[in-house]
Amino acid sequence: MSKGLPHPELFMVMMEGLRFPRQRFGPIDLIPEAAAYRAWIDQVTTRRPWIEGAAAVTIFIEGSREDRQRVMRTEPEPPSTSSARSARTSWSAPTAPTRGSSI
Repeated sequence: MSKGLPHPELFMVMMEGLRFPRQRFGPIDLIPEAAAYRAWIDQVTTRRPWIEGAAAVTIFIEGSREDRQRVMRTEPEPPSTSSARSARTSWSAPTAPTRGSSI
């Protein structure tokens, strides 16, 4: 699907498909907060154990706001009775094929 291209190049191909010129996405100066966030990402993904980098990318880059809130909570999340109930009732045992039916 990516045809061996790096993500930044795939992004540029997508933007060109939306009729945005490449020049519009040239080098930029990050505001201090964005530069600090980028420095943190670089630090945790290149100078820390790989598991820390994977967790940071999964939660703080690819994750949702809800994922980040769950991680930052100081108290454990109460169990959800509706999810436990749906997990119990959503599964059913497979039935054996009847004579003449196809699998």
